[in-house]
Amino acid sequence: MLDANITQVKFADWLLLTRSCSLVSGGTTQELTPLNYKILSYFILNPNRIVSRDEFISSVWENHYVDDNAINKAISDLRRILKSSDSAQILIKTHYKKGYSFVCDVELILDTKLLSSDSAQHDLSEYSYENEKFDVTPHLYASRKLEKSSISAHLKQILYFKITILISIMVVSLFFIGYWFLQQPESLRLESKKLSISEDGIYASLNLSPSSEKLAVTKENIKTGIDEIFLIDLETHKNTKIISEQFDSYPIGWASNSNSIYYQIINNDKKVCEVWRADFKINNEVDSKEKVLECDSQYILSMVSDDQHNRMVYTKFGYRNVPSLSALVARDLSTGEEFQVTSPNIDSFGDRFVSLSPNKEKNCVCKDANWI
Repeated sequence: MLDANITQVKFADWLLLTRSCSLVSGGTTQELTPLNYKILSYFILNPNRIVSRDEFISSVWENHYVDDNAINKAISDLRRILKSSDSAQILIKTHYKKGYSFVCDVELILDTKLLSSDSAQHDLSEYSYENEKFDVTPHLYASRKLEKSSISAHLKQILYFKITILISIMVVSLFFIGYWFLQQPESLRLESKKLSISEDGIYASLNLSPSSEKLAVTKENIKTGIDEIFLIDLETHKNTKIISEQFDSYPIGWASNSNSIYYQIINNDKKVCEVWRADFKINNEVDSKEKVLECDSQYILSMVSDDQHNRMVYTKFGYRNVPSLSALVARDLSTGEEFQVTSPNIDSFGDRFVSLSPNKEKNCVCKDANWI
């Protein structure tokens, strides 16, 4: 974040007021949200260089979970605010596969009153010390010197005591850490297999079919910028586009027979969020598509399907009127009736992920990346 002594920042035809977290240009004033202010401050401290998405997550979101869609929306909101001035200069530039850069020179304006006050106090303290030093008598000076020596010896004793306590704490901590590691079970040795994908592009939202024979992924169309869904046959490695919509689409779950896939269509700017079901032919071509529900969310969902009872369990955001907080909800696909499965605590995440257990008798709920 910006230093507390910085009261204003000038860039392009904007003036950022740090005390009120607002932008001023001409006669207009734009108030920034806390997230917009943090992103703009980070850009100001790192002008004219590429900032990657990982750097944004670690520095701005402080390593909290955030998907690419949320980052895109935050950058888009800030870019829209900066375009509202009279000058049409593009200040935030997108670098494909690399990140974003703030292409603008900045001028930091400090609080001169605060700086001059600190400087004056510093000079005054030195002046007072020098006067006292030359005005005291030799006897008083020797007395103070002896007093300082005693204080120094006392401080050394305190320092040695603290060092001893610190070393003792470190030894005990190392002992318990070693004991804890010895009590841990052996880690699982998993075998991995590299999946070769012939086409270039950014793949995301990987979703494996229950039969482990197919993999649904999202890939960005470089020409349109829209995320499309591809199906990869894990035996032949054939890469087939199955879903191409007007807005971004993401796979969120499979039918238990692996012959149907559920996917989400989402566009935050136009407030579009829909869940669809696509059925496949034998050659993995889409046979039919059917709209399942309106999801009303700016986040990517997660779901599992129970084909035997024609129902699904999925992530539903907006729990207790908090947009980013979610709970798991069961929905009857025949009647549209829903009932809430989980009741998360009020935190920044809630219950977001769900999958079927191996015997398909119960649902496994993943709460903040911890299985329960």
